[in-house]
Amino acid sequence: MSNDPLVGTTLGGDYRIVRLLGAGGMGAVYLAEQVSLNRHVAVKLLSGSFLATHEAVERFRREGRAAARLHFLASGRGGEAIAARYEAAMKMGEYALSKGDFETAESKFGEALAARPADRAATEAGERSREAREVVERREAERKRAEAAAARQEVARLRAEEDARRAVETSYRTAMGKGEEALAAGEFDRANEGFGAALSARPGDAKALDGQDRVRAARAAAERKRQEDEARRAEETKYGIAMAKGEAAWGAGKFDEADARFAEALALRPGDPKATEALSRVKAARAKAEVAAAAGAKPGADSGAGACGSWDADDRWGFEGGRIYATALNTLTLEVYYRYESVLSGQKRK
Repeated sequence: MSNDPLVGTTLGGDYRIVRLLGAGGMGAVYLAEQVSLNRHVAVKLLSGSFLATHEAVERFRREGRAAARLHFLASGRGGEAIAARYEAAMKMGEYALSKGDFETAESKFGEALAARPADRAATEAGERSREAREVVERREAERKRAEAAAARQEVARLRAEEDARRAVETSYRTAMGKGEEALAAGEFDRANEGFGAALSARPGDAKALDGQDRVRAARAAAERKRQEDEARRAEETKYGIAMAKGEAAWGAGKFDEADARFAEALALRPGDPKATEALSRVKAARAKAEVAAAAGAKPGADSGAGACGSWDADDRWGFEGGRIYATALNTLTLEVYYRYESVLSGQKRK
């Protein structure tokens, strides 16, 4: 006994459902008895999910009109009418099957079975339609699985590309940060390595190229500063040496030598107050020495090479193998004596 709730019910007041002939995605086909005419007919019911689809409803109506055109034989020729319905349903089923319309094919083969219940040809045609539909469905399922696998592979590929892009971005940012840090610290080689690594991560990157340009400019500026510092230190050394030699010559009464050394220092540092003051001291000392020499010279006097010129031979002090000529009557002599008192080491006048 069938469990189908429609079996045994009467539809439209005239069609009593006998049994299910076949079912598909669009609906089901039942063998029914038309009570008013005492004949068997096929009743197709459209699935509720297709009622909302205008295209499916129109297709269902076309099938109904095509089937209705087959009911053209009057009573008394019932066998011929059933044969006509059977043949038409079989042809329409075979045509639908050749087009891959399995729903229509199974429906038509079901109508053929309704016209000739247990007909072998209609039964086999229905089985062929179901088998063909199953093959197509399996192929479609395989196609969908293949598409799903391809989609997963594409997602994996895109994810790998994204991971690689992020890794490159991280490498680029890290390299740029190291380059900037090293440049700020004046470590030009390390800065150049950092910007070079960033450029490897992003070939032709404008920021990395600019970083390398800044490294070259900073390196050149540092080299210029180093050379300037060396020149300044060399100038300071020359200046210090010239001033020291000038002071030593001035202390020894070598005014020409002192004048030349202080002039050299002033040439190294134009306007330098120390060198200017030293030249003034040399000039003043030279003038005093010349005045003293002119005032203390006598005819026939002994002449000696001393810091203050020639002096009276009766007044003399000896020190360290040399001689200083002096006279108590000359004030410049006293100045010279006091200036060299430490050098004379307290030697008394003879």
